[in-house]
Amino acid sequence: MLEYENYGDLNPIEHGGIFIAVDKEYGQGNCFYVIEVNPLADEEDSWLMEESYIDLRDVSDQQMKDALDGIENLQYDDKKYIVSCVISYFGHTTFSDGKERIIKGEKKLLEELKSHDLTI
Repeated sequence: MLEYENYGDLNPIEHGGIFIAVDKEYGQGNCFYVIEVNPLADEEDSWLMEESYIDLRDVSDQQMKDALDGIENLQYDDKKYIVSCVISYFGHTTFSDGKERIIKGEKKLLEELKSHDLTI
């Protein structure tokens, strides 16, 4: 079972959220599953859900610098936070075959998240 941590808003249903879990079976702590949900401004009761997998070893030094530029007091041992910065800067498809889909209805969104062992 994956253990996701929320690196987004405290109320991800209303304001969006990015959830990150370390892949404990591969990558020596450098590989992560990422799920991001964001409410759609132009469609009521609808969310964009994006999923990806990232191996930090695939991120070049320049890409890392670009994603983390301007962040004060960064703790480099918080790899999940670094993943959130990289995904926010480059998107879900730069480092993997990210998936995205629109979810209609809060109940359906919660079911989708639960299918990934993620409860809000």
